[in-house]
Amino acid sequence: MKVEYIDHMGSDLSVVNAARVSFDKESYWDEDEFFDYVLKPSDAKLISYLASHGHWSPFAHTSIS
Repeated sequence: MKVEYIDHMGSDLSVVNAARVSFDKESYWDEDEFFDYVLKPSDAKLISYLASHGHWSPFAHTSIS
């Protein structure tokens, strides 16, 4: 068995990727004009959908990965 530390107390992006893992998809940060890392609009929409429809497991998944 191999164990690899990924992250703890993840980010919004961690929630998005936890939600998409069953589809074998991964998202990445976008950069805005000030070179800050921001969520893509589709990722922000996914987080809103998950929260408003009671899908809490992707949020809990990011505590320790």
